[in-house]
Amino acid sequence: MASSSNRYNLPTSLRVPTQIPADVPEVMRPVISTIFNTLQQIAQLLSNQGGMGQRNTDQWNLLNGSHTTLNSGNLNRFYAMAKGNSIPLGAAITINPGSPPTISLASAFSSVTQCDGFCTTTGGISNGQVGEVILNTGTVSVGGLISGSRYYLSVSPGVVSLAPTVAPGQINQFLGIAIDNTNLFFTIRSPVVN
Repeated sequence: MASSSNRYNLPTSLRVPTQIPADVPEVMRPVISTIFNTLQQIAQLLSNQGGMGQRNTDQWNLLNGSHTTLNSGNLNRFYAMAKGNSIPLGAAITINPGSPPTISLASAFSSVTQCDGFCTTTGGISNGQVGEVILNTGTVSVGGLISGSRYYLSVSPGVVSLAPTVAPGQINQFLGIAIDNTNLFFTIRSPVVN
């Protein structure tokens, strides 16, 4: 039996085949077909609406800028194209206006570059490519954190900092709390201009 993993990107295998096995007797095919289709719909629901895992990469270009993936059940997953720079895994991002919108590295330099979320694409997102980010709240792997510490947006693009910026014209934006040395629980707040 083939796994559903090539059709849905779930963190666990449901062991649902991608097609009805050929050795199913003809007399049983209608019943097996109904059960099979139900299991496929459950797997699709868990993947697309439940947000149990990233959508398969072959869907990302179709989801570029689409609001359809933004619901609390799917962990606020958003798919957009990197513009200007490559975006590493764990980097703070900002959403740029456009149709569809693009993403770039966030920075406390100004409110135009405020943090809207974090890159969760394994290996990061190359400039001009579509990748996954999580907006507003969630967890993300960021190296070099101090467990229990609060983090803010840095003036260095895509980076978090232990202290907010204080320079006039820059923004002070709380991003989240380190739950251990490598994972940031982010709950992004609105920025305040210094």
